[in-house]
Amino acid sequence: MFAFKTQTEDLGLQEAIDTALNELKNHKPDTKEYSNIVDQLTKLYGMKRKPNTLSKDALLSFAGSILGVGMIMSFEKTHVMSQKALGFVKKP
Repeated sequence: MFAFKTQTEDLGLQEAIDTALNELKNHKPDTKEYSNIVDQLTKLYGMKRKPNTLSKDALLSFAGSILGVGMIMSFEKTHVMSQKALGFVKKP
């Protein structure tokens, strides 16, 4: 669900991209080597994602759980319930 990257992974990936871009300058666009380098660059940029992003589903699930606990707690203020609110929260 979470994708945490270290600083060294980002630097290594960026170095590989920079190296491929520098190598690309040495070839003409109509050569096979140029095409291979462009394919490698496409793969490298595909590996470069935004870190620490949450999906909409995870955020909705979290908001629903918090809302449910809030509703149960407000009900428990005025009425007696035999179960606790945290029993209704979905476990990760």
